[in-house]
Amino acid sequence: MSLLIVDDIPSQRILLKAILNTNGYKDIQLAASAQDVFKQLGIDNPEQPLTNINLIIMDINMADINGIEACHKIKAIPQLQDIPIIIMTGTPDEEKLQQAYQAGATDYLAKPINKFELLSRVQSALRLKQEIDQRKQCKEELKLLKENLKTT
Repeated sequence: MSLLIVDDIPSQRILLKAILNTNGYKDIQLAASAQDVFKQLGIDNPEQPLTNINLIIMDINMADINGIEACHKIKAIPQLQDIPIIIMTGTPDEEKLQQAYQAGATDYLAKPINKFELLSRVQSALRLKQEIDQRKQCKEELKLLKENLKTT
């Protein structure tokens, strides 16, 4: 499972990666801005294939584009809609959290990061992603079976 951590504060990215690495998550990519995320996901380049990210953990307050806007842009791409996004915030403002959920965020984490909470939410989000992927695979298999039955 590939995770993407997005935060414009280097020490925050390093801390999250260290916690996740220590707990068995080895495929972790880092991004310092929303623009970096868009490049890694291939959003701004239609020629580039989209990467295989299973979870995005993104700060809500970043210098270039905030996490809410970035979440909205990511979720607007059909191939990326099923990637869970956990928004991190140092100030859990109810209005901003509501905007994040409306933009497509799946969950949120309050800063400073609590290790147990981080690991629990990551595990839940990855389980959700696996279930979504399995459901899509089953739908595709049913579609193929239906087409085969029509031709027989």
